[in-house]
Amino acid sequence: MDVMRSSVMDMSSSQQSQQQQEALRMQHAEALIRSQAETALRLAMSQALPQLNQQDSSHSPLRHNGK
Repeated sequence: MDVMRSSVMDMSSSQQSQQQQEALRMQHAEALIRSQAETALRLAMSQALPQLNQQDSSHSPLRHNGK
């Protein structure tokens, strides 16, 4: 009886360990994706800002009544 109980407990520990490893892999993957997305946004903004700054300020959509 104790052998069976021990065997079941070992399986449970093994499953928990596998689940923890999977959760850790998921967290690493999410962190990597988040980092790549932030880098892509920074790159896009760094390329877009100079183009926006080159536009004539009188045509700025942020100006009210052309003033």
